[in-house]
Amino acid sequence: MTSTLDRPDQTTGPQPGLDPKRFRALAIIAVAQLMVVLDASVVIIALPSAQRALHISTANRQWMLTAYT
Repeated sequence: MTSTLDRPDQTTGPQPGLDPKRFRALAIIAVAQLMVVLDASVVIIALPSAQRALHISTANRQWMLTAYT
């Protein structure tokens, strides 16, 4: 039989699974994902203008988009 002195007190301290660093990491990942989507959106909008300026074909425009993303 174990006594109460052998077990750590589970009523004080952080709750298991509620590490504050976890939420900070989630926020960083969410912002990074937002930046990826925003960046891809800007490229998609600017690509037709770049295609005309660089005189490239539609197939090459697809390769540019694939290479960029």
